Amino acid sequence: MKFGFTLLELIIVIMIISLISGVFVYLIFTDTNSKFAQYTREEMDEIKEALLGFYRDCDQFPIGLADLETLPDETHFSGPASYRRSKWNGPYIQDKFDDDGYTRDAWNTSYVYSYTSGNTCSLTSYGANRTDDSGSGDDIVYTITAVEIEEEKKKNVQDELDIIQEALTDYFRATGENPSSIDDLFEWEVLNLHMDESSWTGASNEVEDVSGMGNHGTAYGGATTTTGKVGNAGNFDGVDDYVNFNPFGPGATPNAFSCAFWMYSEISPGTISHCFIMKPVGGTVKNRWEIAFHNGKTINLYLHNGAATSSVSATITNPQNNWHHVVVVFEPDVKEEIYIDGVLANSETPAFSGGIGDSDRYFKMGDRGWWTSDNIYYDGFLDEVRIYKVALSEDEIRRHYENPGYPRSYFDLHDYTYKYDEWETEYKFR
Repeated sequence: MKFGFTLLELIIVIMIISLISGVFVYLIFTDTNSKFAQYTREEMDEIKEALLGFYRDCDQFPIGLADLETLPDETHFSGPASYRRSKWNGPYIQDKFDDDGYTRDAWNTSYVYSYTSGNTCSLTSYGANRTDDSGSGDDIVYTITAVEIEEEKKKNVQDELDIIQEALTDYFRATGENPSSIDDLFEWEVLNLHMDESSWTGASNEVEDVSGMGNHGTAYGGATTTTGKVGNAGNFDGVDDYVNFNPFGPGATPNAFSCAFWMYSEISPGTISHCFIMKPVGGTVKNRWEIAFHNGKTINLYLHNGAATSSVSATITNPQNNWHHVVVVFEPDVKEEIYIDGVLANSETPAFSGGIGDSDRYFKMGDRGWWTSDNIYYDGFLDEVRIYKVALSEDEIRRHYENPGYPRSYFDLHDYTYKYDEWETEYKFR
């Protein structure tokens, strides 16, 4: 018996094998293209995030993908080109093998990137057929928009403006004037002492400044706290007590300033004596301002600009064993004033032009006088001691007096990022 294939059978077998092979090759080809498409989309996702990162920093998309990796020339930017170039913070994408791999898809065909202006760009892979199908067929097209980034920036600006408005409100409330520029809203409350600590032991910086400027004080001589006008107050025994604020001093307020405080003197009025509420010591220059308390009844504001002096004085009625609110105000070329219990007690025109200028002295609170004789340490209580880099208005001073402890703290700006918007443009007032 013979065994074998007839010609017809052989042809059928060959056809079946060919069909199976074709299906197998098709499946492999399809699976490969599917994986290539997946890889391409993953890479396009990375490029998309890089493009959005570029836009977030530079307020435009790049004109070419190479700008994502290397700082572009200024000619690649529109609008404020120099500024936008300065904000470039790349590389936004990294060419791992230095072969421009991120510029080609999985089929080794260059991506097509398109951007002219505005907040939209496109990124296209021609896909498996490597042919431009006008966005259909095998094409993989990403349309990338930066609308969310723009909305986020606008929201950030609005949030900043809300905070600036709060600071502006407090500035106007305190001074009765609008700021000349946003700089005026920064760090104008330079000292704020509630002195509500339960006691002072002489530990460094235990007399807490809540202004945000960190100008804390250290008590010496046994100065401590006691019941005050609002909460607790500093208690000075008239023997050797004072609080040292080194290095904080009059240099923090080289131009306009106000100093407000509550005082309860235990010094007999009329007795010849000299002490300080705020005494500027140390340093190498004469420039300074100081607040002295003479003869148990007279407040004196003295200023020195390095070449000339100026001063104003006012007497307190019934000064001993009574709480009195005192505010001294200096506005260059305009006024130097003393308010007692919410009322203007005396006002003078400054004897020199401008402010005191730079000073390297630091303050001691409650220290003894430095006159030729009859110098003593302050004897009594001090509470709610504040220093501002602005001239408080008469209305605001009255509010301080009528509402002891008001305000707990003004809202001024400390973070200088609030000076500029998301596009690094300084906020302006009209």
